[in-house]
Amino acid sequence: MSLILINGSPRKNGNSQYITDFIISILERENVQYKLVDVKNMDIAYCTGCGACEKTGWCVIKDQGVELHRQFDESSATIIISPIYFNSLTAQVKAVIDRMQAIYSSKYVLKKPTFERNKERQGAFIAVAGSPPYEEQFVGAKFIIDMFFKVINTKWIETMLINDTDAKHISKRDEKLKRIEDIVMRIVQKMD
Repeated sequence: MSLILINGSPRKNGNSQYITDFIISILERENVQYKLVDVKNMDIAYCTGCGACEKTGWCVIKDQGVELHRQFDESSATIIISPIYFNSLTAQVKAVIDRMQAIYSSKYVLKKPTFERNKERQGAFIAVAGSPPYEEQFVGAKFIIDMFFKVINTKWIETMLINDTDAKHISKRDEKLKRIEDIVMRIVQKMD
């Protein structure tokens, strides 16, 4: 049983990195096996929409994106942390998600899933926005996360949407960190 932790920030020392490090400390304290997917350090090409996966169920681009297919398939849980840029995910997280098109094609186009469909997986999404709250601030990101979790056969059980981090860094928001710990522990308990 393993957990995939995606740090979706292209920045090194922002709120998403702080949350990622905080979650890692919890996972290590609880002796949970995890794989960190740190998008800023990945070699992953964008999906070109070539359509090859609609014929084979597999991506023809050979890079870390293909490795992620197997890792998601073998995982028991996924936690995604992403800053919000223009009401959506970062381009780097979107590139990772778009490369799961081969899994989508195998399931919905070919009807021959390359991914274990009956395995129970849990998912959580933590979004960080620098601006003060406003209507529909996280809507674009939530639509994408919803589809992503459906494609990788993951039940989306937790969400945390944090705004106004330009004014107050996450490290100074104990109530938010406590909620993050609660989310991680709920995911970990469901992995057993």
